Amino acid sequence: MAVRRLPYFLFSKRTLFNLIIIVGVGTFLLSVFSMTDILVLSRKNRYSSATTKMSIEELFMKPNAKPVSLYKATTNDPTDDDPEVKEKKVAEFNNRLSEKCEKLDMTSQYNSSLAMQKVVRKLQHIFVVDDYKLLFCYVPKVACTNWKRLLLILKGVPNMTNTKDHMQIHISADANLRTLSSFPFEQAMFRLQNYTKVMFVREPFTRLLSAYRDKLEKTGRIDSSRFRRDWGARMKNIHVPAGTEFDVTFYDFASYLADPKNLLNKYEDEHWSPIFSLCQPCAVKYDFIGKMENLQRDTLYALTKVVQSNIDLKLLNSTNFTNSSDVKLLQKYFSLIPVQTVRDLYKKYRPDFELFDYPFPWFAIDDFYFSQKK
Repeated sequence: MAVRRLPYFLFSKRTLFNLIIIVGVGTFLLSVFSMTDILVLSRKNRYSSATTKMSIEELFMKPNAKPVSLYKATTNDPTDDDPEVKEKKVAEFNNRLSEKCEKLDMTSQYNSSLAMQKVVRKLQHIFVVDDYKLLFCYVPKVACTNWKRLLLILKGVPNMTNTKDHMQIHISADANLRTLSSFPFEQAMFRLQNYTKVMFVREPFTRLLSAYRDKLEKTGRIDSSRFRRDWGARMKNIHVPAGTEFDVTFYDFASYLADPKNLLNKYEDEHWSPIFSLCQPCAVKYDFIGKMENLQRDTLYALTKVVQSNIDLKLLNSTNFTNSSDVKLLQKYFSLIPVQTVRDLYKKYRPDFELFDYPFPWFAIDDFYFSQKK
């Protein structure tokens, strides 16, 4: 019986080569489509609460994508106008804060009287208004000037209602507002246990940029020239003669803050100290923590619901001029520093991000950022 021979073209080297190419291209296209699905899912989930469970290295390895609103989860929620909804949100936030304090192991250290004595000595940023049984922790670059003015009005200090003079407000606050750390321990603890406690927070990286633009950038305030010279010399580790014009770049500023060696300094300026270290929210149980991104509504809630005061909120016209919450401006400045510096900054301020429900700062490492590094 004769064996039927297969057509010769099936064994052609050229044909085999073409088949290999076709199979290879098909496999590649399938992998591309699969990877696209993975990236889409990843981008959809990048702002989920799961990011708090990831390591810093894992967070920085996530695929980059175009930025969404920086304050998607925190800005001007219209439901905040409903008192019952707002009170429920406040209670939920406080519960989450307590859980995060335990998760970060920031509560067990405050279980003794001796430990609390050390805490009270650190509460130099909590102002006391006895007439209203109010404790307010002020944080520089977080509506600090406006809140000092409000506290001075509550205290009955004259000429505060219409003033917008920053220097006058700060001088008057130093002269008329007493801090909790200045009280004997027993008196301080009585106030901590019986007074209403309020503080305001801000997205950590926007606060850093605001501090830089206001205090260190040459285009900042004129009255910051001495501050800029003194801190700039420290950041660059050089001597700068008095009266010398001096430039501190955002690279200088970020590099100094990100360097772990500088954490050993006894003195860190309040304008960029982490918020948790200024106000100790894991040791002090605040009744309300407002957000800079929701300043008008949160201040109204604090004054009417917590402090029970009817101060005219026309006072709250913004005195901010640095525009540091603008996403494009943030991207512009953060594109000037290396990825590793951003990583180290996040390590330093991670408690502020996590404790106060701020999402991972993708704006600092998005497509725009990486395009500047190519």
